[in-house]
Amino acid sequence: MRTTALSCVSGAALFQAAPDRRALVVGVATGLAAWSVVYVRFSSRGWLLPVDTLVIMLLCLTQRWTVPPDAVVDSTNWVLAVVTVTAISAGRGVDRVVARGRGTRLRCLERIVD
Repeated sequence: MRTTALSCVSGAALFQAAPDRRALVVGVATGLAAWSVVYVRFSSRGWLLPVDTLVIMLLCLTQRWTVPPDAVVDSTNWVLAVVTVTAISAGRGVDRVVARGRGTRLRCLERIVD
């Protein structure tokens, strides 16, 4: 879902970008596509969520150069779409990590009680 949304949003980003900013937007979108491959490949690793959060934070910081000012004001920019999809998909990942952590804590408590 995340990769498909990123593909659609990247097209919108190119359409929305000013001609002098298109090369930068292409570079950022290509970087996100590469990160998406890493994300899919290593989806079960514990380091993935913090690194993904860092990547998305850096993407948010690029809005000054990659999103037209009027799109920032009315919340119709492609960065917002990427952040939204990431937050939704990361929420599911956090649930898995928390559930795994609870199981570990419960096993530790069982050993202490026994």
